Parts: sequence; structure tokens; C-alpha cells
Amino acid sequence: MSNLKKSSAGMAKKAAHTLRDEGASKIAKRLAGSVLPQRDGSKRTGAELEDDASMVMRSDPRSARLGLCATPQQETVLRRAAEVAHKSLTDFILDAACQAAEQTLLDQRLFMVSGSQYQALLEMLDRPESDNPGLADLFSRRPVWANR
Repeated sequence: MSNLKKSSAGMAKKAAHTLRDEGASKIAKRLAGSVLPQRDGSKRTGAELEDDASMVMRSDPRSARLGLCATPQQETVLRRAAEVAHKSLTDFILDAACQAAEQTLLDQRLFMVSGSQYQALLEMLDRPESDNPGLADLFSRRPVWANR
């Protein structure tokens, strides 16, 4: 694989991580007009996903009860971390669980694009490599982290 293709793959990974890290509500807003297939076979619109994401962030009174069991060591770690974060144990656990849930939902590695966007991507990937002196110079240098 050529250095340019490796670089393209790296840029694609970085773009995917950037999209994932933006958060559910921002991505859902981008997809508001899209219809997205779900794992259960149903379809949902981006607007519905935005509603779900905003529900997680609302400060409505809590009414659902969640129970969990932890070892004494896990409880100690959670309480210490909640103290450091200046949060109650409940707030700390809920915030961490919601963050993990969003990451899991966004980490599906599926990006919905229009037919024209997909075609443009395929055309870009099929183009022959072109000389890029700046990129060639960059790949010719020893990485900073390799000096250690």
C-alpha cells in the first residue's frame, strides 16, 4: 500500500473518530432529514435520534429507578471519583453511563450518505495517485515519537 493510500486511510479513521466524538445531539442534527436503518430492522429519522439525544441531556425530574450491584472495591473507586468530580454518586454514575451509552450507539461504524455523496467518494478513491511534495516530505521525516 502506498504512503498516500495509508494517509487517506488514516484521515478517514480520524474523521470517523471526530464524528463519533462530537456527541449524539450534534450528529443527530446533521442527520435530521435522513432515514436511518436500525439493528432491529426498523427505520428512524435523524430528527428522532436528536430527540433521543436531547432527552438524555434534559434536567427533567428523575423517575426511573435503576439498580446495580457492585463489589466494595468498585463502590470505593466510584465514590472517590465522584468526590473528585464534585458530583453525587448518582450523578457521577449516570453521567458516566450516559457517555458510555452514547459512545456505544455512535460507534456503529455506519455512515449514511446520499447517493451523490457516495458516488463522489468512490470517484475520489478510484482516482490515480498524484504527486504531493508536502506529503512526500512529511513521510520522509522521522516521527517525533520514534526519537524516544
